[in-house]
Amino acid sequence: MFCGSCARQFCFCLDSWAEKMIFAAIDYIQYRYGKGPYRDDLIKAQGGRLAMAENFPRYREWDAGRLFFLHGVGSWQSWAVMYYTSSIWSHVGSFSDDGRIIHATTGGVIEHDFSDLFDGRSYIMIMMFSEMPTAEIKSEITSTMRSQLGSGFNWAGVFRFWLAIVTGAHADYRLKHSLDLGVLAACFASLGFQFPAIAYFSLTGYAIYGALVLINIPRRQTMRAILRGQTRVP
Repeated sequence: MFCGSCARQFCFCLDSWAEKMIFAAIDYIQYRYGKGPYRDDLIKAQGGRLAMAENFPRYREWDAGRLFFLHGVGSWQSWAVMYYTSSIWSHVGSFSDDGRIIHATTGGVIEHDFSDLFDGRSYIMIMMFSEMPTAEIKSEITSTMRSQLGSGFNWAGVFRFWLAIVTGAHADYRLKHSLDLGVLAACFASLGFQFPAIAYFSLTGYAIYGALVLINIPRRQTMRAILRGQTRVP
């Protein structure tokens, strides 16, 4: 059991960890105030437009094959997605037909009109791949997506996605993710005077984690090369 001094040390360590996760803290502040990478001009430079009807006047003419990317405003969940994917986009979905979209929300997979996203605060970017699919493939994509309507949110898939990022197995990995986890490991290691086993497992675990990040370098480089072949359409 924790003695009083150990408990105080552990609490102080966690407080220090929260303060020292400077990358996450600074990024969140920038997000909340629309600064840094979340500035209006920078989002627009990446093809984002305010979620307003006048910015998407012909959306009902768009067929399947187009993707939309959403920059949600004022949501810590949206920020967390953007922080770990090193992106300004927190959500993605696909058009089906007649101006409708299909996407996965925390409540499940739904289909509704694109205009439901028009809140005047968020930003939306429309994207196509460099080679558009044929009409037959588009129809097949829409049918497949509609077959998922009503399905629950894939929390396990989200966790696997996050794990792939922080271990360097995904193109979205950044050094800041390893530094954040390193500070946490150091906090637990500082308890080694009272609990040597905790320090041992913390430092050993982080060493293994670091080796995994290095091993995954070729994998994320390959993924980044593939993603560079995509073409965004503002």
